[in-house]
Amino acid sequence: MNEHPVSLSRADRRKFEKAMRRAPRATRQKPTRADLPLRLIPWNIHGVWAPLDAILARLDRDGTAEYSGSEPVLYDPGTNDWHNSAQAVRGIADFHEVAALRKGWTINTEPITRFARLLESDDEIAQQDIDDVRACADVLRRLSGSLTLREAKAYLNETCIRIEVEKAGMTGEK
Repeated sequence: MNEHPVSLSRADRRKFEKAMRRAPRATRQKPTRADLPLRLIPWNIHGVWAPLDAILARLDRDGTAEYSGSEPVLYDPGTNDWHNSAQAVRGIADFHEVAALRKGWTINTEPITRFARLLESDDEIAQQDIDDVRACADVLRRLSGSLTLREAKAYLNETCIRIEVEKAGMTGEK
């Protein structure tokens, strides 16, 4: 074999360089804010958990939840409006169930769902229920920190669509 490398002629080098200029290059997409894990954007996690934290704080403070008529309500300073607190708490559980299905997590949202039912039915909420909700919430907060903003928005949209379908009675269950 020849010990010297084969060199290209000047004309061949020009053809090669011209072909390389025309060849498509792999583009590296710059990461966006939507690709950041939520643990790096903690105010988004806080915004999700704020309703539940406010309800638990009020229960600790004076042992009551706020009701308007027979509906449990919660004031949201972000929207300057009142919301159904049982639905907000149930939405948190539903969101994490969707995320668990997609990410393969094994989680238990039963304490949060039970807490929402207790709020809705105006039953007595025991200290054990509050402790169970806090323990469950700690686990879910840690797990939600591993989601990206893009994933969280997708799961939130899926949860909202499912809730609207259930409200409209189009679940297909008889």
